[in-house]
Formats: sequence, structure tokens, C-alpha cells
Amino acid sequence: MDPDLNKYDLHHSGLTAHPRMSGEEWDRVYRRAWRRYYTFEHVETILRRIAASRGVGRFRVPLTATMFNIGWFKGSVEIEGIHPLESGVLRRRYRRDRRPERGIEPAWRFYPREIVRIATAQARWAALFARLGLIYWRVARDPRRAQYMDAALAPVRDDEVETHELYRSDAARAYLGQERRLDDLRHGRGEPANDKKAARRAAEDINEPERLAG
Repeated sequence: MDPDLNKYDLHHSGLTAHPRMSGEEWDRVYRRAWRRYYTFEHVETILRRIAASRGVGRFRVPLTATMFNIGWFKGSVEIEGIHPLESGVLRRRYRRDRRPERGIEPAWRFYPREIVRIATAQARWAALFARLGLIYWRVARDPRRAQYMDAALAPVRDDEVETHELYRSDAARAYLGQERRLDDLRHGRGEPANDKKAARRAAEDINEPERLAG
């Protein structure tokens, strides 16, 4: 384990020895994972999945809030270089907040550099959200947004339930059974929606995965 206790936070990786990677390699992989997930292409995919779940009603997940949360997570790592939960709108650094062995920087050196850093970071934040805003409007104004489909949104097929290990747990099977019964009720293939017995069973089904998981 790393002897520097200051590194035990949400930002540093590789604090324990890895059998195959050095600390530097582990850190590069950690940062690469962030960059690969929060590419602009994948951000658009995420927003399109949310928009497709809307149908003709409201978004089930707030599209605007999702866009801002993605921007916050992406910018915190790529601009500020820290974990999103340690970041904020304006990151402030104090001249005297330094380890004793590092010494205190003189004001004439610290403040000009800090002003440049803040200005540069804010410009990058503005550029980031400008680009995210363009993606947001492209998705939100797409008249065919409700028709978007990919592997993550595709309904589960019967053969997948039998062949995919993901669906073999009791909780997964209970959830799939619940979704099918609720879909039947919504489309009039089961008992009438106002049937008390059907409504009670649907309510029990909703809580079944949590009961099994507990």
C-alpha cells in the first residue's frame, strides 16, 4: 500500500500493488477509462437513449440534468484533473495550503499563475458545455428521437432469457416476469387495468426484485 495517506481519496489510483501493472500504468488505465466513456460520441448515445425512452410523454430521466451531469463528470477529470466529487464550478487554491516540505510560494509567482489557470479552465468549461449544448439540441429537436434503438434498448428476447447468464438469477427472472405482466396490462393482453387483483399483483411484482435481493 502507498505510504502517502494524502492519496487515499477519490482521485488517485494504484494505491495498492498490482500483480502486473506499475502504479503509473494503473493510473494511465484509470484515466483512459474516463476518457473513453465520456467521449462526445458516447455522450450523444446516452442522450439519445434517454430521449428514446420518452415516447410521447415526458422524459423518464431529465435530459437537461443528464447533460449537465455528464459535463460535470467529463470536465472534472479532463479539465481540472480531479474526481467529479472533489470538483466544483470554480476550483480555488490557496497559497498557504502546501505541505511543510514544499514551502510557501511567493505571492508574485503564485497569483499570476493562478489567475491564468482559472481563466484557462473557465474557457475550457465554457467550450465543453457549448459543445454539449449542440449535442443536446440535436438530440432534443430530432423528430425521430423516440424511434432510436440500439442493443441497450432492445427488448429482451425469449431465447436470450435462456441462453444469457445475465438473466439466470432469481432477481433477474422476477424482474423480467414483472415487466412482461405490466406490458400485458398496458396493452390490454391481460386482466383489465382497473382490476383490483391485477393491480395488486403488479404492485407486488414491482417490489419482488428488491425482496429477492435482500
